[in-house]
Amino acid sequence: MPRRIVVPSSLGRLAALQEGLVSVAQCREHGLTDQQVAALVRQGRWRRAMLGVLDTGIPSVRGVVVTDVGQLLDHEGWRPRPWPASTPLVLST
Repeated sequence: MPRRIVVPSSLGRLAALQEGLVSVAQCREHGLTDQQVAALVRQGRWRRAMLGVLDTGIPSVRGVVVTDVGQLLDHEGWRPRPWPASTPLVLST
């Protein structure tokens, strides 16, 4: 069984501010190796949006307030939680 890849929370917060997208370079800056990124894509946890850009599936928080990116994620980490449309989302600075 493959080891579970832990995505740094700092990268998750960045993805949430970028419509769920991150670059391969940003992944490297946040400590993921190219092999880990490839494994996340292979496992179906992430998708390649275009060359060098990955879709993490994390919902965007632009224009809304969230106190913790964990509010958007399930207990296993990086799968987006369903977010009820009636629930306001707020990003604290």
